[in-house]
Amino acid sequence: MRVALAASKCFEEKEATYYLNSKLYEQLFDIEDALNEGFSQFIENQIKELDRFNAYHRKNCTGEGCELCQTTLIT
Repeated sequence: MRVALAASKCFEEKEATYYLNSKLYEQLFDIEDALNEGFSQFIENQIKELDRFNAYHRKNCTGEGCELCQTTLIT
């Protein structure tokens, strides 16, 4: 019984991952840089850029009055 439950949960997760990836790729087809670089490379570059931005923000954040902190999940 536990194996069947674990398998059905895993299948649902794979299904969800497939759905999200398909929606992501649909959107990437509209971005010229993503087409030129390739989707995987484009996503990797975007993640690196966001990581650099987040590190810069953490280092330079002004505190409670920071508009970015108030409007996003960056902390």
